[in-house]
Amino acid sequence: MAIHASAVPHHLRAVDPVIARRALAVFVGAHGVAHLVGTSTGFSRAADGRSVDYLAGKWTLADPTTLRIFGMVWALMTLAFLLTAAFIWAGRPAWPRLLWWVSLASLVLVLIGLWTSVIGVFIDVALLTIAWRAGALSPRS
Repeated sequence: MAIHASAVPHHLRAVDPVIARRALAVFVGAHGVAHLVGTSTGFSRAADGRSVDYLAGKWTLADPTTLRIFGMVWALMTLAFLLTAAFIWAGRPAWPRLLWWVSLASLVLVLIGLWTSVIGVFIDVALLTIAWRAGALSPRS
């Protein structure tokens, strides 16, 4: 005997997978845009001669060229997340694997940027979990 969908309480019905995937894409894109803070910090501090503390204050960068390089790395992470968000939005089969690698690279970057980027650690771990659950490490993806 089949149960009609209207018999299931609304809060227990499954979320439409397309809506869920697109919500994830928006979140991933927003997380990527948040990486621009690192870009802005690197470039603004390089311009006015200030330094940036990395590795929870254990490593201080003051060289303007190095700060600009780190700023570019943060900008590249933004682009990688935006590309990943586009893959997720479109439902491209490679999105879980792409999300896995981009989130892993981001996790390394935010760990270097501690403490100012501590929230990114939690976000990247959550995204790695989503990518893993979606099959990022399976041989078919």
